[in-house]
Amino acid sequence: MLYLNTGSKQYIKRCDSFSSILVLSDNSQWKVTLFDKSTIILWSAMDDVVVGDGFLGKHKITHVKRKEVVEAEFIGK
Repeated sequence: MLYLNTGSKQYIKRCDSFSSILVLSDNSQWKVTLFDKSTIILWSAMDDVVVGDGFLGKHKITHVKRKEVVEAEFIGK
């Protein structure tokens, strides 16, 4: 799937660290890689993030305040 809304600041609507799913303010859903699953444990709803450009279905999502970056796959809206 293709995600075109990169570079703009959004907020997290839902962060489920158990299933590694992030839902952002534009209703996009993201599956965080197993390697980065432990990073999103401290992320919560209403935190600001920015989705970077992707390659081969993977994008970098940056937590604005914490300056943490995770890799995630866009799984739809």
